[in-house]
Amino acid sequence: MTSSTKPASTKSQRSRRLKKVTLQDVATASGVSATTVSLVLQNKGEISEATRKKVRNASKDLGYQYANASAARRSTGFIGVLIDTMENPYFTEMVEPLETVLNDAGFTSVILNTYGDRKRQDHLVDSLDHLNLSGLVIIPASGTDEQSLKRIKATKIPFVMGIRHTGFGEFDYVGPNYFSGMQQAAKHLFELGHMAIALVGGERNNTAYIERYSSFTSFMNAQSLPITPEWVLPGPSVFSTGRDATRTLLARKPHPSAIIAYNDIVACGVIRGLHDLGMVAGKDIAVVGFDGIRQAEIHSIPITTVSTPPERIGFELGQLIIKRIKEPDFMPVNIMPPPKLLVRQSCGSEPRG
Repeated sequence: MTSSTKPASTKSQRSRRLKKVTLQDVATASGVSATTVSLVLQNKGEISEATRKKVRNASKDLGYQYANASAARRSTGFIGVLIDTMENPYFTEMVEPLETVLNDAGFTSVILNTYGDRKRQDHLVDSLDHLNLSGLVIIPASGTDEQSLKRIKATKIPFVMGIRHTGFGEFDYVGPNYFSGMQQAAKHLFELGHMAIALVGGERNNTAYIERYSSFTSFMNAQSLPITPEWVLPGPSVFSTGRDATRTLLARKPHPSAIIAYNDIVACGVIRGLHDLGMVAGKDIAVVGFDGIRQAEIHSIPITTVSTPPERIGFELGQLIIKRIKEPDFMPVNIMPPPKLLVRQSCGSEPRG
């Protein structure tokens, strides 16, 4: 008597039936990014034939069924917010109104932290198709170039940039007018009689720093004021940068009579550095911050700051990403709310603004 028997399923085949194969599974099997897999399966992008073949074979072997997610993702209701870190109060104050706008429109935000690491940012970008987002708001990590944004564009996920940009024209952007803000800060100090002004904090490969620095040098040159290289001390936008830079500046002779900090957190560090040296901000050295976060107003010495309103930026980002999702073909726009100088005790003049 003969009998027919079915081949026993392998362990991997049984496992595959229990678990839905994802685009990321194909990417792992192919040794490429999820974005590359998506582009291959859509017959898009400048990708070598060898890579295309490898991806298609992996897709076939795994039994992956690709479906164009463009229409589906519009209904998922999730919008990614790719951001440096929520530890920065400016971003926290920006995200609050952004989430309100999104929630009111029926969307839910998904916070994705890069911690300012471009490699981590690139990894998250490569995972965007897997996350199946309706849209994306990105605060680019320092050093992000136009090519990085084109990788996001290739995913077909609607996105807008905030705070930092890689040049105007091709992508939507919402951010402060840093040039105008720095002019206001430097002019105020100049009008108070300060001609020896230092600039502390900020990373050189960050467009927000580049615009601040360009404005600072422009004003100083226009007033025939010296720009002392030793008084320009870049660094991470954190408290310790301001504290340590202040100690360095005041250990030298001569030293500046005023310090403009990259942001309010750096300004807090500057004020602490002065305190450690037995000096007082607004009395011995004038201090001006940037951003206009709530903490600046309630600091032990209220901080004069350039308000680049985080609430307004967040609101505009929310409105713009919703518009981009609903109307994907409208021309890119740039929205730059005007900054405002808020004069308080730390610069040594009467509060106003």
